[in-house]
This record gives sequence, C-alpha cells and structure tokens, in this order.
Amino acid sequence: MRQTALRIGIVLLTGLIPAVTGCGRKPLGEHGPDAEAVGGGGGAGFFSRGDAAVGGSSGTSGSVDASGDAGTTGGAGTSGGAATGGALSTGGAGGTGGVSIGGKGGGGTAGVIGTGGTGVVDKKGPGQPCTMGSECNSAICADGVCCNQACTGSCRSCAVPGTQGNCVAIAAGARDPHAVCVSEGTITCGATGLCDGAGACQRYPVGTVCGTPRCVESTFTPAPTCDGLGKCVTPSGASCAPYGCNTSASACNRGCPSGDAICDVGFYCAGDESCFPRKDPGAACGSNHECKSGYCVDGACCGAACTGKCLNCTAVGGVANCTALAAGTVCAAQTCSAAVLTQARTCDGAGICRDVAPISCAPYTCRTDAPRCRSDCALPADCVDGYTCMGIVCGLQ
Repeated sequence: MRQTALRIGIVLLTGLIPAVTGCGRKPLGEHGPDAEAVGGGGGAGFFSRGDAAVGGSSGTSGSVDASGDAGTTGGAGTSGGAATGGALSTGGAGGTGGVSIGGKGGGGTAGVIGTGGTGVVDKKGPGQPCTMGSECNSAICADGVCCNQACTGSCRSCAVPGTQGNCVAIAAGARDPHAVCVSEGTITCGATGLCDGAGACQRYPVGTVCGTPRCVESTFTPAPTCDGLGKCVTPSGASCAPYGCNTSASACNRGCPSGDAICDVGFYCAGDESCFPRKDPGAACGSNHECKSGYCVDGACCGAACTGKCLNCTAVGGVANCTALAAGTVCAAQTCSAAVLTQARTCDGAGICRDVAPISCAPYTCRTDAPRCRSDCALPADCVDGYTCMGIVCGLQ
C-alpha cells in the first residue's frame, strides 16, 4: 500500500515538471524571484547640446530561496544636464519593479522618473537687431536694435553707428529719427525740424530773418530777426531823409553822391542813383535840376527864374513862363516889432511887391500874437517906455 502511494506521487511529480516548463517559466529553484528594475529617465534638458538623461539602475535579484527576498527598488534616473541650444534630450523610461516568482519574495518597486534639466535660453545682447522686446536680454527693442533703456522722445536713438545698444543724443543738425521735431517755419523762430545735439529740437539761430523790411513814408524798418529763444524781434526804424524810402526795394535811397554826372544828357539823377528824363515847364518838380529850363519855381518847372514875390509860374496862363501876380495880392504879411506895425504888402500887378510905411503904435505896443496896435492896456508891459497902464489907458509915468 505504501509502495503504491509512492509510485503514484512520483508519476504525478514527473507530469508536473513539463507542465511548468511549457508555460514559459523556468523550473522552481533555478532563479531568485526578482526581475530587473529599469531606472526612470531624467527630464528633458533644453537644446541639442543637452546631456542625455541617465537611466535608473536595475533592481537587484531576489535570493534563491523557498521564501525568496523581495527585489530592491530600481534607482531613479538622473536629470539631463542643462544645455545651451539645440533639440531637447529625453530622459530614460521609469524603472519597473522586480517580480519574485519563488517563495514569498515581494516584487521590487519602480524606479523614480528623473527630473528635467534647468537650462536658460540665451537672448540677444545690446545693439543686435530685433523686432520686439522679448528677443532681448534687456527686454527693450528700440530703433530696431536691443537697447539698454527705453529710447523715446525727440532726437535720441539706440541705433547710432558706433554706439548701437546705447540710447544717445542725435548729432546737432541731424534729422530727428522719431519725427518729433518738425519745422515750424522761420517766421515763428521756433523749431527747425533738426536736432540740437543735446536731445532736444533745434531752434532757429540768432539773426535768422523772420519777416520783411518795410517803408512807412520816409522811415525804413529793417527785417526782423530771431533772437535764438523762439522770438521774432523787430528792430527800430530809421529815417531815410532827405532821399526817402524806396518802397519797391524796401530800403533807404542812397541819393546821388555824384550828382547828375552818372546820367546821360537830358536826364537827372534822383532817389537810389537812378536816372530820369528832365521835365518840361509846368511839370511838378522838387529841384531845379529836374527841369529842362533849370528852374523849379513854387513846385513847378518854369521858363525863367521867377524869383520875385509877385511872380508865379503856377498862375493862370503862366504854367510855362513866369507871370506877374494880380495887383493887391499879398506878397508880404503884416508884422509887429515892439511898438511898430508893418502892414501887409501887396503886389502892384507888374511883378513888384510894393513897400508900405511902418506905423507907430505909441503909447501902446504892437500885439505879436495877432499883428496890430493895441488900443488899451492891462499891464505896464502893454505900454511903451515912459508910459504905464492906468486902468486900461497908457499914461505918462
């Protein structure tokens, strides 16, 4: 009976071993129970030159034992090194815990996944071309280049050759790259539209003409000029006498220093060394050399000198030749001198100014404010010497 049972156990054991082998497993007792654990990968480093993540170490095998020990935990993969450009590197896969087959050994735990690298992206430095601030280390893109500061306002730039990347003032006389400075015109004495070299708009300099010269009757006023501070200043006017102000030229006439010698025969010099044809009798004139006859009398060219007080070239019928004024025409006004009254003189009709005998006003004096002899007095001075004012009558002292 006992032998029969032993035979049956051997048969059963012989059949069990192939069955286990047919399932793809090794017979019990050939291994420890632990499988390898693959370490977790490091996280990605930035750019192509980043070091590859290192895989985690394998879990150690369980000991061969009926009650095999648990496989140890797979080591964590290390992080990928920081990189400075290129494609990202990828860490290894996470480790898998070992599996114990024999005995009571537990499976090893999974390896921890490595963390990513910490590389910093390198941006553009000052003076390098840019289109937006995010491209620059300074976070400022001005005038098409990375700049060390915001470069706004008038007459400043970060793109001046030789100083690219630094905000500096534009050279004096150069155009404003930001178009803040515009020309306001010379008449304003304001901005020229150019830069002043100190980061501001240039003003029209001292002496810039901001208006026009002008003539007002015989007074000439030169053109106003800028004072360099934004104001247009008009200078004082000056008299052009005796030559007058030339309106068309807006300047004083220079006169004729050489007289009529600069002109051809039949012409006279006047104004600003200009030559004009001599005038016929009767034409208006200002001096003898303007007339063909050589005589300018009472504002008109005359055929003769006509110097007498009772002669006139403007009289009716005498526009060309000197004629006598009518008899009775006053040729000399009435006058007073101390106590003597000289009555008005008149023409005799033949060109002679007749004389008149003086009249004594004694014992009164002659009124000079309205030439005539006094007929009463108010003060002793209204009487001649030796007389005094008694009431309203001059009497002997």
